[in-house]
Amino acid sequence: MNPTPAIERVYTVDDQFEHLSARAPVQVWTQGFAPYPGAPRPSAGERRTVGRYDFWDKPDCEAHDHEHFELAFILEGHAEHHTDSGSCCVGKGDVLTIAPGEVHGFTGLRGTHLVNCAYLQDWLMYNLPDILADKVLTALFLPTALHSTVHRLRVPQWHIGETVFQECLVELEHLARECAESRPSLLYLKSSLLKLMTVLTRSYPDDWRDDILTPIRPDIQEAIQEIEICVLTGASFREAELAEKHRLAPDYFSRVFKQNMGRSPMAYYQQRRIHHACWRLLNTQRTITEIALELGFCHSAYFSTTFLRARGMSPNAYRKRFGG
Repeated sequence: MNPTPAIERVYTVDDQFEHLSARAPVQVWTQGFAPYPGAPRPSAGERRTVGRYDFWDKPDCEAHDHEHFELAFILEGHAEHHTDSGSCCVGKGDVLTIAPGEVHGFTGLRGTHLVNCAYLQDWLMYNLPDILADKVLTALFLPTALHSTVHRLRVPQWHIGETVFQECLVELEHLARECAESRPSLLYLKSSLLKLMTVLTRSYPDDWRDDILTPIRPDIQEAIQEIEICVLTGASFREAELAEKHRLAPDYFSRVFKQNMGRSPMAYYQQRRIHHACWRLLNTQRTITEIALELGFCHSAYFSTTFLRARGMSPNAYRKRFGG
């Protein structure tokens, strides 16, 4: 990869633009770029596509970031991919994983086709302990969901063999078909997406993993599980008690936790409460007050203030925007 100066974002692709919502937390589509100016849009059957087909008559894609996570598979052709960490040529069989807030763009896209898969992070964060068990998967596909500030040494992009590539395309087709249903099954979508992530995780080169992995101490992993229990039961969280349980001084425990997770134990606890609140806002009919009390907030006003600070909108606005 050739180092380049940090690229400047031209625009942000928001969740609404990609039609992401509680009913459709995943979207899959094919993006085609004309091989020459004014080239006609390919007719159905001329080339393999997955999901809807967007045809662009331009050679470049300006630097942008996303509110959501996005996977990109190069179906055919080649282009130059630009990120803050540098520029690299990508071609058929390459896959890219772009986290929310990471800026990237392409040049030289003439004749290139990509299959994109966008998904809402909050949707996957409900059953976090199961996902956390696979550290590489978490680092590749949910890095910003855990850490307050994440700057990966590189935006992961790698080549996958033909067999794995075809397996991924089949899974993407399953996702696209389910998304097209009037009421897609969220269980089906989550199962297919996690299967896709697992296949990709196994294909990620071993000698590149140090660039994306943040080792987590065993005692901090245990603390994460204990915080999760507090969140699920609505119990009060007392940082000093958790530190004592692990036979660590409170200040040292807080410092080590932040080194591992990018935020203090209390901030992490609040973050997990917000993750669970997001899921309940979109998947239940509970009132704001009921959700607040279930998650251990003393009253709905404090919950709403905390939610606004974390998501930039009120719980009601979040429910209306992503409720589908």
